[in-house]
Amino acid sequence: MCWLSSLLQSGTGLSWSWPPGSSLDKPRARADDPWVSHSELTIHEDDAGVRLDRFLRKLLPGAGLGFIQKLCRKGVRRNGVRAKASDRLAPGDRLRIALAPEELERLRVSKGEAGKTRPRSETPSRSRPGAPPPPLQVLFEDGDILVLNKPTGLLVHSGPEGEEDLCSMVRRYLPVGPSLTFRPSPAHRLDRETSGLVVFGKTAAALRALTQSLRKGLWAKAYLALLAGRPDPSMGVLLGRLRRGEPGGRRKARVRVVGKGAEGKEARLQYRLVAAAQGASLVAVRLETGRTHQIRVQFEAHGCPLVRDPRYGGRRCGGLPFFLHAAKLLLPHPSGAKLLQLEAPPPPGIRDLLQDAGLWGDPEAQLDALVQPPQGERE
Repeated sequence: MCWLSSLLQSGTGLSWSWPPGSSLDKPRARADDPWVSHSELTIHEDDAGVRLDRFLRKLLPGAGLGFIQKLCRKGVRRNGVRAKASDRLAPGDRLRIALAPEELERLRVSKGEAGKTRPRSETPSRSRPGAPPPPLQVLFEDGDILVLNKPTGLLVHSGPEGEEDLCSMVRRYLPVGPSLTFRPSPAHRLDRETSGLVVFGKTAAALRALTQSLRKGLWAKAYLALLAGRPDPSMGVLLGRLRRGEPGGRRKARVRVVGKGAEGKEARLQYRLVAAAQGASLVAVRLETGRTHQIRVQFEAHGCPLVRDPRYGGRRCGGLPFFLHAAKLLLPHPSGAKLLQLEAPPPPGIRDLLQDAGLWGDPEAQLDALVQPPQGERE
C-alpha cells in the first residue's frame, strides 16, 4: 500500500472511492453500539396506560431493577424517539429495545422459573405430588370476566413450590392473548380454606373496572359461615377496628380487634342466623367492608369463632368442618351495561353434612334478605 500512500500525499488532485456495495463503503457498527441487535414490540391495548419502566418490569421479570433503569435511560426508542422511564404507553406504540430477541426472551422468564422451558402462562400444573388439580368450576364467562367457584384448600395466588393455585389454572384454561404483559387476574381474593365466588378480569380494561367498582363499595358480598356457639342476637351488625400484626412492630398474619382511637381499619358486617344445633350455628353474613380475615376475626371477638379455625380461637364441634363460603355476589358488569347476580353452591358433601346435623335450614332466604338487587337490574 506504499504507492497508495504516496499518491494520496502527492496532491495530484485525483479523488478515490471504493467500489459501490463493498464492505468498506458502509459505516462500521461500533462493537459497543446497543442497537447492533435489537427487538421491536407493538403495544397492545391491554399493555397501554402504564409507564415505560413499569411495563418493562412486567415484561422482563428476569431482569433486575438496575438493569431496567439503565435500559430506560438509553436502550429504548418509542415511535422512533428516545423514550423516558416516565412515558405512558399508548395502544399501537412501537418500541425498539436494545436487546437481542433471544436475550429478551430469556429475561421474560423470572429467575424462579429460569430452569423451565415454557413461559409462565404455559407452565404445567403445580399441584401437590400425587394429587391431580381440581377441575375449574366455571359459573359465568363472557369476553370480559370469568367467575369461578373456588374449592376449599386451594390458593388463589401462587404459593409454595409444587402447589397448585387458581391463577395458574385459569391461565391454562384461557388461551394466551396478544398482550405482552397482561394475564387474566382476580379482582379480589379468598383465603385458602374459604370456598366460593372469585371473579377474574379477562382484559386489562375489565380488571380495572372491577377493582374500581370494588373500591367504591359497589359490590355486595354474602357468605355462609359455620360458628362454634350461637350469636346473640340472632341477627345484627358487628362493628370494630381491625389491625394486622402484633404490638411492638412484630408483623404476623393474625389480625386483631383494636379499641377506639387505636390505629386500625374500620370493619362492619351484617349477619342473620340460619340454623343452630349441636353447639354450632350457620349464619349468613354480608360484608360491608373487605378486611383481611374480617369474618373470622369479628366473630371470634363476638364470642362465636368459626368451627375448627385454629388461628382465631375456633374449637371442635363434633365432626363438623371449617366452613366459610362466598355464596352470593352482586356487582356491576365491567361494561356498565348490567348488574350481575352470582351464586355459588357449597362444596360437595357440605350441604348433606350440615343437613344431617340440623344446621342447613334455609340459607338462600337469609342470603336474599341480606343481598337484594334493585328491581329490574337482575341478570
